[in-house]
Amino acid sequence: MGSEHDKRESTDSRIQFDWDHELDNGWTNRLKFGYYEKKFDDYQTRPVSGLNAVPAGSDFLSVALAGLNRSSVQANGQLVRISDTNPDVKESDLFLSDSLSGDYQIGDIDNTLYLGANYTRRKVKDADGAALTDTPAALIAGGFGAYVYDLSVIDVNSSVQPANQKLAQTLLNDSEETIDEFGLSVQNLAYLTDRLNLLTGIRYDRFEIDETSTTYYRAINSGQQGFEKLATPEVSKVSSKNDNISTQAGLMYDITDEVAVYASYSESFTPNYIGVTAGSTASSASLAPEDSSQIELGIKTSFMDDKLRFTAAAYDLTRKNVLRYENLVAYLNGEEQTRGVDISSTMQFVSGLNVLASYSYMDSEIVRVSGTSTANEGNRPYSIPQHKARIWGSYEVQGGDWAGLGFGLGMEHVGERYGNDANTYKLPSYTVYDTATWYYIPLGNEQTLRLQAGIKNLTDKTHYLANGSGDTYRINVGGPRTFYMTARYEF
Repeated sequence: MGSEHDKRESTDSRIQFDWDHELDNGWTNRLKFGYYEKKFDDYQTRPVSGLNAVPAGSDFLSVALAGLNRSSVQANGQLVRISDTNPDVKESDLFLSDSLSGDYQIGDIDNTLYLGANYTRRKVKDADGAALTDTPAALIAGGFGAYVYDLSVIDVNSSVQPANQKLAQTLLNDSEETIDEFGLSVQNLAYLTDRLNLLTGIRYDRFEIDETSTTYYRAINSGQQGFEKLATPEVSKVSSKNDNISTQAGLMYDITDEVAVYASYSESFTPNYIGVTAGSTASSASLAPEDSSQIELGIKTSFMDDKLRFTAAAYDLTRKNVLRYENLVAYLNGEEQTRGVDISSTMQFVSGLNVLASYSYMDSEIVRVSGTSTANEGNRPYSIPQHKARIWGSYEVQGGDWAGLGFGLGMEHVGERYGNDANTYKLPSYTVYDTATWYYIPLGNEQTLRLQAGIKNLTDKTHYLANGSGDTYRINVGGPRTFYMTARYEF
């Protein structure tokens, strides 16, 4: 549609070290640390609105008088676009985790204990820019300010679109955010009898968020079409700290050597971060963290000397303070509930041949909405499908000159999803296929080089992954057919 300048230039870097060491007493220490960094600079022509009528001209005043329609493109095919950018964005994660696990005995009861600690420091440096133009004189009195978006209009029903020029960008704001996460966890598995096991655990989490943001141009009306330049940039600093203790417990009973049933309860705690490209002016520090709890009942089976395994589980998940977006503005759903069923199976009937299949059913509902409006309560949260299925098969040569050579082919199906919490439209279901081949090269002294190549979205299927912002005009398109190669050195 004439948006040939849409692009993102990015560089990803990652280094990670994993070290497992078995102590003399049989306990195991696992240490992991690493650093991940992503830099990108993007420019996009972004659809923002339909029009109730065909504008008399292409200038901002003519477009405004035609009547902006944020809900959808109308039958006249008129689509309004802006151009914006996220220049010189940098995201980095420094992470460290260490754990100690081993067996011990209390009386006649055998136990396995896990002790773990983790730390992550995440830094995000980002900015927002947009193409602006002088506000028409007739609109200044209406509170639009001195600048407005430099709009372009196309007719989506037309096979011929006007040339799209790359427009100069004005820096609206920038920010730097530091997020520190620290956690301690303890888990104990007690073998109460030959057939009954009890798992208990407790975890402590602490999150600290500090953000400094600078605003150069301020949006001055609810639609954010108008801006004013600040004589002095406005600098704001926000910070928040959250502590939480979460617990878990589970029981598993082996009915026979092949069949076991279990029941579990778990809690979790996660801070809410605003995405760099979400477009919201709120800060992560202003949002309450998400906490959740889940009850699960399930059955696990193993037959034919573990060649056939089957697992089925039913669960009830409650999430509070769930981060959502509507027209690029962040908000929290006070409570969401999902009741579902997960089924999975693994099959290894032939040496080297592995098949994994899974299916999920999810019945999700918005129970409570934060704020005064209750219009979406009872609706299904956007981007959550009711059905998902996946199957992956692989074969690896077990002996001979080609030992270590493997092939894989898989499929994933995702059912239709609503595009917003108001449930006014749906994204279609899709099925994509992936394939891969790999080869393990032994280097001696327990060193191995794994080379892998593959194709994602083998049939080049056009599909829509999700709506990450709850915005009719901001729907994420799945990746096209993609060829990739990787190398992994193990020592």
